[in-house]
Amino acid sequence: MSGAGVAHRVARAALVAGCAALAAAAAPRVARAGAFIDATEQFPDRITHPSGYTGSGGVLTVDVCIDPTSANAAQMVVPVQNLVKTYNERVMPFGTVFLNFNNGVPGGTIDFESVALHEVGHCLGLAHANLASEGGFPDPSDPDSDYAKAGDGANDVWDLAPGADGRIASRDDVRGDDVGLLYFDKATNDPFRLSAAVVDATTYSRQAADLPVGSTFAATATRFNGASFAVGSTEAVMNQGTYYDEEQRLLTADDVSALRYAMSGLDEAEGTSDDYDLQLVYGGFGTGCDIVLDFDASKTDFAVCGVTTQRIGNLASQHYRITNADVYFHPTSVAWYFNAESCGNGALEGAETCDDGNTMHGDGCDQRCRVETGYACAGAPSVCAPVCGNGDVQGPTEACDDGGTAAGDGCDALCQVEPGWTCGGEPSICGAAACGDGLVAGVEACDDGGASPGDGCDATCQLEPGWVCGGAPSSCGAAECGDGWVAGLEACDDGGSTPGDGCDATCQIEPGYRCSGPPSTCTAPQVPALGAPQRALLALALGALGFVALAVRGRRRTA
Repeated sequence: MSGAGVAHRVARAALVAGCAALAAAAAPRVARAGAFIDATEQFPDRITHPSGYTGSGGVLTVDVCIDPTSANAAQMVVPVQNLVKTYNERVMPFGTVFLNFNNGVPGGTIDFESVALHEVGHCLGLAHANLASEGGFPDPSDPDSDYAKAGDGANDVWDLAPGADGRIASRDDVRGDDVGLLYFDKATNDPFRLSAAVVDATTYSRQAADLPVGSTFAATATRFNGASFAVGSTEAVMNQGTYYDEEQRLLTADDVSALRYAMSGLDEAEGTSDDYDLQLVYGGFGTGCDIVLDFDASKTDFAVCGVTTQRIGNLASQHYRITNADVYFHPTSVAWYFNAESCGNGALEGAETCDDGNTMHGDGCDQRCRVETGYACAGAPSVCAPVCGNGDVQGPTEACDDGGTAAGDGCDALCQVEPGWTCGGEPSICGAAACGDGLVAGVEACDDGGASPGDGCDATCQLEPGWVCGGAPSSCGAAECGDGWVAGLEACDDGGSTPGDGCDATCQIEPGYRCSGPPSTCTAPQVPALGAPQRALLALALGALGFVALAVRGRRRTA
């Protein structure tokens, strides 16, 4: 049966006409669909698969070619090669929309790769994620066009209210009897993050009954809705609407989850035999590929993917595959810009300032192959590292950055916090860890893990006199006998261990001595001076002792 891909995209000041019909012989209908182009309000559960899928699992290859007779054929090569790589890698970074001076797209031009990425999405079976022009909003700059894809329900009127937060396309939209066609994560209803380990009917749904608590309708990944999810400058590729001087060449979680849901096969259960792995192949110049890109003024007034589809299986099947897909661009309705960069190939090209072989941000070389703030990159493929000493803490490799590379101040030459220090802020301010944490840092001489004095390490983490401390946490003991300090059980310490000088080898005071001070000074008691009366008495005592001694000797001689 005939299906449709939808042309789109609008400019900020001047509207870029979209949704143009193909020639009458192959005119597509305007698809009123959500995640998949064959889904309608009457048949909301239809899933559209890429060309070649018949229900058997394995690798499904889709060839993408450029019509060799097309205008701009040579300029299309790099952008088409890039979008093939983008769909195969299915990377989902934040920050996918770049406007004006933040990109290399000249003012007043439309980026070909951005539009082609969207149109090839239609050719793979995906429809707009928002209501878009086929929902009755011919001007995609109309804010109401950003509401999530749906049918208008039994009342044949769109029920559009932004809910309590006043933000269109967020979780609390009030949609009345509108029939949801956009698939959402049943656990989070977050279109900017793919957090589910598997993507199939167990984790994703389009039905309101499966919404998580706090949600009233499927949220949409529009650039104006990112603030609701703490995401900036990010939008699903399959949302309708583009601007002059805009670059949007990367997929988001909303785009990838729709592709993966289809890849779960006819049973819509990931991990079974009918799953397929979608791989696009660039086929060069030719017209016999599954998807052919061409510039033809007779087919569209801007850009369109026209497709035909066919049911897979019996009449009860809700699964369709694309049998023919062609993308057309008008050669002169807008000024097209063709970039010559292949970000992520490891080579430096065009305006690239780095290329580390991937399109992830946060590793020094961002998703557009530009050096990120606080990093330095060199070589091809580029090797990037944080610039230590610039005052910016670049995680996860930097733990601090105090604006310098000197060691011993808490943040070392590799921007790591030194033991016993704490650092915070940008530029980092570092200070010695608080006394009592068991780490010896800064002006601390010891730290035994406590703040009690009398154990060798005092309350300010300084050594107490006569103690020695080591390690972290510090282990303290009395100073050794002979070191000149009086500590612990020592009664004296004269700086030596020789006995007979008043302080013995065990640092105890010897009998008859007095010791004071560190190092200890010891002295023997002095004999007091005698006055005249005391000297007279002493002489008489000594004379008496002499008489007694003579008498004793005389008796011995006469015995």
